[in-house]
Amino acid sequence: MKKKALFSAVLASSLLFSSLPVTADEISDLQSKREAQENKKSQLQADLKDVQKDMGSVEDKISGLNKVISANLADISTVENKINKTKKSIEDTEHKIEKANNDLEKKKKILSKNLRIMYSKGKVSYIEFLFRSENVSDFLYRFNSLEDIAQANEKLYKEIQVLLDLLRDQKDKLVKDKASLDKQKAKLDTLNKTLKVQQAEQLDAMQMLQAQEHHISNEVDEQDNAINSINSEIASIIRKREEARRQALEKQRQQQQQQQQNNQNQSNNNSSGGGDFGNEIESTGQFAMPMKAGTYYISSYFGMRIHPVTGVAKGHNGVDFAASLGTPIYAIDSGTVLFAGPASGYGHWVVIDHNNGFYSIYGHMYANGIYVMPGQTVTKGQKLAVVGSDGTSTGSHLHLSLSNGFNGSTFSYVDPMTYLK
Repeated sequence: MKKKALFSAVLASSLLFSSLPVTADEISDLQSKREAQENKKSQLQADLKDVQKDMGSVEDKISGLNKVISANLADISTVENKINKTKKSIEDTEHKIEKANNDLEKKKKILSKNLRIMYSKGKVSYIEFLFRSENVSDFLYRFNSLEDIAQANEKLYKEIQVLLDLLRDQKDKLVKDKASLDKQKAKLDTLNKTLKVQQAEQLDAMQMLQAQEHHISNEVDEQDNAINSINSEIASIIRKREEARRQALEKQRQQQQQQQQNNQNQSNNNSSGGGDFGNEIESTGQFAMPMKAGTYYISSYFGMRIHPVTGVAKGHNGVDFAASLGTPIYAIDSGTVLFAGPASGYGHWVVIDHNNGFYSIYGHMYANGIYVMPGQTVTKGQKLAVVGSDGTSTGSHLHLSLSNGFNGSTFSYVDPMTYLK
């Protein structure tokens, strides 16, 4: 009678649990959605990285063009200054030529007058000078002075003519120099226009890349929001599982107490040793090592450490069991498989709900090295997978984490070594 009553209580509890709408399949579906979102996010992050790389390249080109444009403008300024100085020199030379022409014209008139006096009158001039002179000495002085003046004027005329020729040569040279500078400036102006066009093209390219970066960043944020939403939904489902389990166990306890009161004289020898949760296998309450002795060594413990890949000091949420590829991995206790498949960072993982508030997490297996499926019940010591090196890993090993529940939308972790026997 006692066996029958207890069996009825356990059966009622099992039926209650199995009627709950929370299943591992739901969590598996959500995990698949999350994985799809994470894959899309990874692709977007790769696209974002490519865009940012292109932005860096365009930025370098713009910087290079700015330097060339700045140097070109400095050259243009230098040439313009030379052109302005040459123009001023040409103007000054023209003024000097004009002045020399005027002086030459004056000297030319004086020289012509003297020459007319000396040569056009012939002997009359000599007679004229003779009668005007007081004596022979005065005559000779007057006549020689006139000749000296004429010669001096002629010499000055020739000097002015030479100066005028030099000034004209100087002007011709300055005009040629200016023409050369004008050509040089024209080339620099053309180069500057070309550089400005290239600069505008690169600025347009940068603007387009910035728009792409903004768009992709927004999409990454959208994926993050979607992933966080899925994580929250998974956490909510698991909390519902925990609450349903707690209520079912409490109801079972009350039924057992009631049954015990009604059957104090009945025997308990036919007890099943624990209830199940929707056909789930309940934990034995003791956790075993995930691998057989002699097949592994512990390469990293729980707690703060320098990450072997990133080199950053960070909390390690589990224990790493270094072992050869293909080394068998076993369930540390009985329970229900929640996750079995791809996981960000872990490569591929398996998560077991031990139906007592604890979850064991096994990471870094390859896809073909996992032997269980979501929703499957496993027993303590059952082979789950084999050691791989997938995900963020520097070598073949098993990463084992132990969680005692959820903190928000993520697992909260405890040191597995304090529970493993």
